[in-house]
Amino acid sequence: MGASAASPGDYDVRHDVAGSLFGVSYTYYVDSYSAAKVFLFRTYYDAGGTVAATQMFDGKGGWTLSLDGSPWRTKTVHADKSYDIRTYVAGTFAGLGYASADNVYDPSGVRLSVTFLDAGGATLASESFAADGGFTINRGGVLYQQKTVHNAKSYDIRTYAAGAFQGVAYAYSDSVYDASGVRQSVTYYD
Repeated sequence: MGASAASPGDYDVRHDVAGSLFGVSYTYYVDSYSAAKVFLFRTYYDAGGTVAATQMFDGKGGWTLSLDGSPWRTKTVHADKSYDIRTYVAGTFAGLGYASADNVYDPSGVRLSVTFLDAGGATLASESFAADGGFTINRGGVLYQQKTVHNAKSYDIRTYAAGAFQGVAYAYSDSVYDASGVRQSVTYYD
């Protein structure tokens, strides 16, 4: 570990500690501070001295993590101390491909919801979470699936998607589970 001046009044501290950050290996990292000793950013370097990742801090608890020069994950902290963490990694949710996902947390760190977005930032799908383990999923702004947890911890999962069961068409289905998660029945509705 060593310290060096980054620009007049600023300074860097090098940490010769190797590791991996979300699958990206690094050999050492450097913490950069302002003259007022405010932590500004951390840069991770590979064995050849090339930047592998950078994490910028906003001074309010938020940050942006970039891998290979592109934003990978950001954390935005709001005035009430709730926060969002957006991950810029494509995937699939409820049958829809998305470009990024934005998770919303309350001030105590409990995840409240996740929104899946296309490359232009438009909402494709979302899922909100209940304290009892229930959830609600919307696709394209339309209710798609809902889990309702009962007092005895048994639960229903209702899926609002048309289909067919043994050749008979239905509009949606309701699966009932016992407290141990074993499905007890499925009812199809037209």
